[in-house]
Amino acid sequence: MGSKSYQNEQNIQLKGHSQAFKIIHVTNLRSQKDHLTALKAIKQLVGDGIVLSYHLIGGYDKNSEYYKNLINFIQKHHLEKYVFIYGSQTNIAGLLEQADMALLSSVSEGLPVSLIEYAQAKLLLVVTDVGQCKDVVGDFGLVVNPSNNEELVKAITYNYKHPEDASKNAEKLY
Repeated sequence: MGSKSYQNEQNIQLKGHSQAFKIIHVTNLRSQKDHLTALKAIKQLVGDGIVLSYHLIGGYDKNSEYYKNLINFIQKHHLEKYVFIYGSQTNIAGLLEQADMALLSSVSEGLPVSLIEYAQAKLLLVVTDVGQCKDVVGDFGLVVNPSNNEELVKAITYNYKHPEDASKNAEKLY
């Protein structure tokens, strides 16, 4: 097995431009979590001029094809100053406090713990319609079809442009 990333820092700060719209994605870097579709959306949003940063929190194997494909996509599309990979973290609540929006782009799920953490943090929310995500989120977050970066772009843009409405929904979900 390859080297796994794990960091045990309690007060890590999210990287990137201080005024960026901070999108956090808490899940291990594995193919069913579909970070690549999210990265395609991030690429388009950056191209559209939205000042954002995308923060991937979760364990990964540096030697896995999945991780290598993500890094290759980030480098190929010059997203290094927008996309940050932190590895496993112990202070998830502290990281969520720093974010503006939470994302789940999975192609398969049951009931993800990160969804509950996102709700507790009162974050704006975009999730894919897999597992119990839609049941948990109801009308208080944006639900998109899996593997659809265009729908992700629209949902993220909505949260970015309508933070008051999205914040009301986040409060209701909490």
